[in-house]
Amino acid sequence: MKILIASKQNKKCLNYADGLSKKLRKHEIVFDIQTGKALSKTSEEIERFDGDIAITIGGDGTFLRVAHQTHVPILPIRAEGVGYLCSTSFDEFVKKNIKKFDDYEITKVSTLSIKNGIKAPRAINEIFIANDRKITDIRFTIDETEFGFIGDGIIFSTPLGSTGHAMSLGGPFIGWDADVICIVPVAPFNSKIRPMIVPSDKKIAVKVSSGVVIVDGFWKKPFAGRNFVIEKGEPVKIITLEDDCYKKFREKFLD
Repeated sequence: MKILIASKQNKKCLNYADGLSKKLRKHEIVFDIQTGKALSKTSEEIERFDGDIAITIGGDGTFLRVAHQTHVPILPIRAEGVGYLCSTSFDEFVKKNIKKFDDYEITKVSTLSIKNGIKAPRAINEIFIANDRKITDIRFTIDETEFGFIGDGIIFSTPLGSTGHAMSLGGPFIGWDADVICIVPVAPFNSKIRPMIVPSDKKIAVKVSSGVVIVDGFWKKPFAGRNFVIEKGEPVKIITLEDDCYKKFREKFLD
């Protein structure tokens, strides 16, 4: 296999990346540009990587950064932080999972895309449409039914992103195997509207006069005078090794 390793840029994670490349030396290993430069190793741009899988070492942010740039299956390894989106910790992978690495399974998880003249990456976690000043009028339509409120913005969350920004605003936990979109109003003023879950095959038309579109907290673009369509995107492929998302949710957020 040809494997790309992308690391968070700190000493601990870079050391892990270097060590892992040696343990996987029977495979063809390349690094992303930043990691390769730091380790003086062979590197490739993530967007141009044409191999079999990518491995990220760090936390959820490192995984999201790579997932925005490639469509190959990704094995996210947690080296620090909560790492809810990660399939395994570095220690667990080296001690036991590396032995069954060639038998990995791929889980396809729903993403979201945003249409209407803005070229944005697929959202692994969420699309956040926020106002850029005071509270504003926000309207969205599902099928022929329009909903509206005055507030600070609106979040469209994937199942994978349900434990992030959406949950902090009152949204529910959603299993990764659910094929749905979670809609969460942000600070609705004088409104009875609540978070909603709809099937992912719905195309949702959104009207906000001006503001900023933020995808997964990484990609950001201001807008004015645009309507948007939120719809299902190309799924992200995650290499899973052990615990399901329900057990991970309990251990990381409830225990």
